[in-house]
Amino acid sequence: MKRNPLAFFCLLGAVAWLSSCSAVRQCKAPELNLPERMADVGPDTLSVADTKWWQFYGDTLLRRIIERTLSHNKDLLGAAANVERMRQLYRVSKAEQLPVFSAPVYAEYETNDYSGESPVRDPELGAKLTAEWELDLWGKLRWARRQGNAEYLVGCLNETGNKRRADNVTGLLGGPEFLDYLRAQKDPITKGFFMHVGIDDFGAINSSRGADYGNYILKSVAGCMKECLSDKQRIYHLVADQYVIVDLEASSAEDAVALKEKITDKLHNFIVTENYEAIFSISIGVIDAATFCEGTEECRKKFEFALKQAKSMGKNGFYIFDQDDYEVFLRKGRIIATLRNAIVNHYDGFEVYYQPIVDCQSEQIIGAEALMRFSMITEEGREFVSPMEFIPLLEETGLIIPAGRYILNEAAAMCCEMQKYIPDFRMNVNVSYVQILQGNVERDILDAIQKYSLQPECLCVEMTESGFMDMTPSFCKFRKTLDKNGIPFVIDDFGTGYSNLHCIRDMNPSYVKMDRDFTAKAMNSDRDYELYKNIIPMVHSINVRICAEGIEEKEWLLKMKEMKVDYLQGYYFGRPCGKEQFLQQYASGINVK
Repeated sequence: MKRNPLAFFCLLGAVAWLSSCSAVRQCKAPELNLPERMADVGPDTLSVADTKWWQFYGDTLLRRIIERTLSHNKDLLGAAANVERMRQLYRVSKAEQLPVFSAPVYAEYETNDYSGESPVRDPELGAKLTAEWELDLWGKLRWARRQGNAEYLVGCLNETGNKRRADNVTGLLGGPEFLDYLRAQKDPITKGFFMHVGIDDFGAINSSRGADYGNYILKSVAGCMKECLSDKQRIYHLVADQYVIVDLEASSAEDAVALKEKITDKLHNFIVTENYEAIFSISIGVIDAATFCEGTEECRKKFEFALKQAKSMGKNGFYIFDQDDYEVFLRKGRIIATLRNAIVNHYDGFEVYYQPIVDCQSEQIIGAEALMRFSMITEEGREFVSPMEFIPLLEETGLIIPAGRYILNEAAAMCCEMQKYIPDFRMNVNVSYVQILQGNVERDILDAIQKYSLQPECLCVEMTESGFMDMTPSFCKFRKTLDKNGIPFVIDDFGTGYSNLHCIRDMNPSYVKMDRDFTAKAMNSDRDYELYKNIIPMVHSINVRICAEGIEEKEWLLKMKEMKVDYLQGYYFGRPCGKEQFLQQYASGINVK
C-alpha cells in the first residue's frame, strides 16, 4: 500500500503545550485503561483521550492508536478522514476544555470490509491495544473496547493530500472509489445496473433555503436511499446533487424499477416528516453495469446520458438506457458540431431554397418564401439534413441567430434580384422566437432592407403562431418595430397551435398562412372542409388576408378560388429550389403553371 508523504500526525499548538507538560511526563505513567466504548464518531472526528492519558501520553498515545489501527484497516480512513475544520471539541460526558489537535493523514482505500479487529502492540506505551470497530453505511465509526470508561473525546482527524475520500456532507465515498470498486472485481461484470440519481431543481433549494439546508437535504437523501439498499448494493456520492447506486447482482430491469419505487416512497415520507420544508423529487437514469466493460469513457457517456434523458421527462423522471435513443443523441451532437463548424466557415453547407407564392385568382407569382436548408459531409457522402431535425438544434444552441441573419441577407439579395423582373416581388423570411429573445433581429431586418434598397413592404416576416403566444416585452418591442417601419407580419402554420381570431386580432398580421396539413384534411374531409371554409370569411371580416399552403392538385386550386382565398403556395405551383433554378423558372413572372 502506498502511503502519501503527507501521511503524518501533528498537534495544533503542540510545541507550547508539550513544553508545559514536560515536567508532568517525568512522573510515573498511570495504568493504561481504555474505555468500553469511546464514542460514536462522525466522519469528521477520529481521536480519543482521557485527562490522565493526556498528561502522560499526550500526542504519542493518540498517534499510536490511530496510526497503528489505520495501518491494519484502511477503510477507517476512507470513511472518517475528511474533516476541513478542526474547531470542535467532542465530549463523551464532562464539559471541560482540552487542547484540540489534528492528525492529518492520507492513505489509499483498499479493502471492502466494513468491520474488523486491529491488534496493535505499541513498544513506547508498553501495552497491547486492541481496537474493535465497525463502520456503518452512514460513514460513522464505532470504536469499542472491552474495559474502562471514557470521560473525554478530543480532537479530530483531517485528511490531506491530492485525493478526497469520504464526502464531508453525506459521509459517502465518491467517484474515484466507485471506479476502484468496479476495477477490483475479479471477474468481468456481466449483470447488474448502475443507477444515476439526481435531485430535481436542487439549485432552487440552495437559493431559497441556503447552502446549509441544501447540505442537509443532500445528507438526508443519501440516508433515505441507503436505507432502501440491500447488502449487495452500494451507493456513492458523485458531484453536487448526483449519486450512483451500484448493483452487480441484479438480473433484470425490474429490480431497478422496484428499487426506484422504494426510494421514491422513502423520500416522500421524509418530506412529510419535514413538514414539507422542501418539496423535491429525484430523477433516475439506469444503465447496464456490463457497460463498464466497454471502457470507462464510454460508460461515463452513457451514464450521463441516462440521467439527462430522465430529467428531460420532467421531474421524478425514470429512464432505462436504450441504444436507439443514444444513437439519436449522438447524431444530434454530430449535427450541432457540424452546424457550428459550418457557421464559422462562412456558412458552408447552408443554402436558401425558394418556393413561389401566387395570387389565387390570377395564378401569377407575387413572391416567394425563403427556406433554410443544410447538408453535411458524412462517411457515405453529402447528406441533406431535414429542417425538422436541424432547425430545432439551431434554436436550442442559439446558432439560429447567426444562421438566421445569413438566410435573411441571402433572401433580401434574392428579392432585389427578382425585382428586376417582377417590380412588386415580395420575399417572406421566417424568424424564430429565439432570435427575438436573444438577438436583435429587428435591427438585422432593417439593415438588410437598407443594404439591398428594398421597400419595407417587400420583406415579410413569418412566425409560427405557437412562437408568439407569450406577449413578452421582447416580442412586443419586435412587433412595434415592424409596424413602425411598415414591415408586413405573417402568421405561419395557422391551424396547428392555439388558433383563434383573438390571436389574429392581437397580432394584427398582414395575412395568415393556413397550415398545409389543415389544407390537406379540408380537401379530403367534408367536416374539415366546412370548418376551413367558414374560417376564411371570419378572418376576412377583420381585414386580414389568407394564404393557403399545401396546394398540390388543380381541384384544390379550384376550391380555393371558390372560397376566395387570397394567396396560394404548394407543390402544384412548384417545389422549393435553389436560387439559380428559381430565377430560371420564375423570373419571367408569367403564370407559374
